[in-house]
Formats: sequence, C-alpha cells, structure tokens
Amino acid sequence: MDPNGKVAVITGGASGIGLCTARLLAEKGARIVIADLQDDAGAKVVQEIEAGGHQARFVHTDVTSSDDLQGMLDFAVAQFGRVDIVYNNAGVGEGGENLFDQGSSYWVKTIAIDLEAVIRGTQLAVQFFRKQGGGGVIINTASMAGLVPVGTTPVYAAVKAGVIHFSRSLAHLGSEEI
Repeated sequence: MDPNGKVAVITGGASGIGLCTARLLAEKGARIVIADLQDDAGAKVVQEIEAGGHQARFVHTDVTSSDDLQGMLDFAVAQFGRVDIVYNNAGVGEGGENLFDQGSSYWVKTIAIDLEAVIRGTQLAVQFFRKQGGGGVIINTASMAGLVPVGTTPVYAAVKAGVIHFSRSLAHLGSEEI
C-alpha cells in the first residue's frame, strides 16, 4: 500500500520505533495520529511532523483500555475522516526482569501491553475496517525474542512469540483486503 494520502494511527508513536515509523510515513504523505501515554513527547512529535509540512495529531491513549483504543480510532476519523493503517506498536521494554525474584506485576504489565493490547487493537481495527469498507493495514510490532528463546527475558520472549503467531494467524483476512 502506498501511504500517500492514507491515515495511519500509531500506538507508542511518541518514541522509539513508533516515532521513526511516524516520521517515515509522514514523509511518504500519510496523515499521522500519534496514540501514546506520553503527552509532551506526543505533542513534540506532532510539531516536528507539521513543521515538515505534513499533517499529524496526538491523542492520549492507554492501550490497556478498550475505551481508549476505540477512542483513538474515533479521534482519527474526527480529525481526518478515515483510518487506513493501524500500527499496534506500544510496548514495554525487554530488559531486566527476573521472573523468580519478583512478584507478578512485571509480567502482568508486559502481557497486558505487549500482547493483550495488540489483540484488542487488532480486533477493533478489523471491526472498524469492515464497517468503513475498502480494507486496511494492521501492523503489529514483534521482536527477534519471539523467534529465539531469551533466557534473561522469558516473559517478553513468550509475549512476542504470541504476537508473531497471532499476526500470522490473521492471514485469512487478506481476502478482505486487510
């Protein structure tokens, strides 16, 4: 898909891979919606993209909230009239967990943000694209850790393997141009 003239919603778009993707898609003519918890960083990205002569908006989004995920799609439509690309990119880092020396809060958070939010975001995007008509693109961020076991980050590796297999399992949506 040529991104020129398309509307791309990027979770975690205020930094890292999401930020780089937002810049790239904007340079290729896409209108960008940055969906992130980092309000100041998100506003800065929008200013940067708009200073380059492109269109961008920011919406505060907690990807662990179904209401926020639905709200980001509604916001994109209110701003740009449609959504063509949903990039489920928001995530927490892979470093430092010691599964056996801490409580469950780290892995519960990792699963909620890096896997459950991808599933929920994909579900809402498919429902949205079907209603809107004309297909759409869904991109989910994974990691090499999902392909090769990483002993120092087993929960992160398991979650990213889940994202990879979840995404591969959606290939049948190609018949709907999604």
